[in-house]
Amino acid sequence: MSFRASIRWIACGLAVACCLRTHADGGAVVDRGRYGVYDATIFLSPVPPSTGVIDFSILLSRSGEPQLSVPVHVRAEGPNGAWTEGQMHDADSGNHLLRACSLTLGSSGPWRISIQVGENTADFRSFEISVNPAPPPWRASLPWMILWIPVALLLVAREILVAGQRRRRGAWDDSNHFSATILR
Repeated sequence: MSFRASIRWIACGLAVACCLRTHADGGAVVDRGRYGVYDATIFLSPVPPSTGVIDFSILLSRSGEPQLSVPVHVRAEGPNGAWTEGQMHDADSGNHLLRACSLTLGSSGPWRISIQVGENTADFRSFEISVNPAPPPWRASLPWMILWIPVALLLVAREILVAGQRRRRGAWDDSNHFSATILR
């Protein structure tokens, strides 16, 4: 395989790698089980959870049929008596089987999440999640900070290929050289 073909494969690989970052509709599964008469799977995003906005999603079914009209209430109790709550609504993720809500968890540490399905207060379950401190703001910009490196490498590889072609054709002399043209 020629050097030029290798560079093309590397460029294609980089393009595909940049496009492969995808997200599932709900995030990671954090709880699965019976909530009264309903079977439920609870999803959490981002993974791992960190202080700030946390998205909770639920896939709720009864006898294998999705249940989209059942009210679902979420309450989060955190360290030092902090708490927040919300009502789940139809998910904006494109998956019409999920219901979702976002809660802002203001501190790191263990949080107890209680989910009530339906009107009956006995149809609830609780589980714990460990919330990490928020990542530094620059971490979100890191991919954009280093994105120029593969682009610069591709430009350098292209210049090496063009210079090699010119040498092989015998067209590389002082009249075609950029610096020779400027100095004249």
